[in-house]
Amino acid sequence: MQYVAHLRRAGGPSAGPPPERPPAPTRPPAPAAILTRRELEILGLLAAGSSNQEIADRLIIGVNTVKWYLRTIYDKLDSANRTQAVARARLLGLLP
Repeated sequence: MQYVAHLRRAGGPSAGPPPERPPAPTRPPAPAAILTRRELEILGLLAAGSSNQEIADRLIIGVNTVKWYLRTIYDKLDSANRTQAVARARLLGLLP
């Protein structure tokens, strides 16, 4: 007991609670979890070569809505345009 008290006074290993362990690394979300079902649907049409108007007509939404979805897809896939988004989606296994 005296030894433990001596270590505490000296600031030795028993001086306090053990150091905290670093947090476990978090795993990135699964690729399919990156995009919503609707975004995946639009991405598929995009990969098929559909224009914004064709996508809008097919999904019965406005062209501006398609553009909004495309911006969110580009952001999520870290892409600047249609070609990059489709290539990145294929790399992640979101498209065949």
